[in-house]
Amino acid sequence: MHKRFLRRTALLLTAMLLLLCCGCDFNTTVITDADSPDTVSDAFFSSLRQKDFEKCDDCLADSATIRVTDNSESGFTDILVDFYLGKLQYQPVGSADISGIKAVRKIRVTTPDKAAFLEWFKSNKYSVEKQYLKENNLSTLDHQNPDDIRKFMNFAVNEYAGSAAMKTTELELRFVLEDNRWLIIGDNELVSAIYGGCSDENQ
Repeated sequence: MHKRFLRRTALLLTAMLLLLCCGCDFNTTVITDADSPDTVSDAFFSSLRQKDFEKCDDCLADSATIRVTDNSESGFTDILVDFYLGKLQYQPVGSADISGIKAVRKIRVTTPDKAAFLEWFKSNKYSVEKQYLKENNLSTLDHQNPDDIRKFMNFAVNEYAGSAAMKTTELELRFVLEDNRWLIIGDNELVSAIYGGCSDENQ
């Protein structure tokens, strides 16, 4: 009778412990000699500022890429990429929180505000174009010539750069451990933060 009571008590305690454990959120640690998520995120943004997209992509999971495809005839996208990355500021907020093969690190990214730039360009297009023509001794601007448009847009961006409105975005950079390497999970939130937010956002 005494042994049966002890056995029932042990089973009851085991069941209670299982129930308690089911309600707990345990962080598990994976033993790895991989560079830490903090090191990877710092390397990613350092390479991004240098426009070394190959090294950036090497930090991304799922064969993702941070390269921007320029589908415009004038190549204006490249000018904007240089503009944003030239002013990019990156600030980590603490260290990464690791749970198993996943990790999260809070960061702040500051770049020119896309919506503010578009608003400035709409409001100042004609005055900037007039200034461009004057400084280049031109009478007109051929809006059908991709090369002329590229030169003008490069001039416009340089005019704006000195007083560019900046936007800071705080986000969680997510990581996954793949093949013994911590890699960044690229998503739209990260791209939006790097390139000044979506133009249709409410400011």
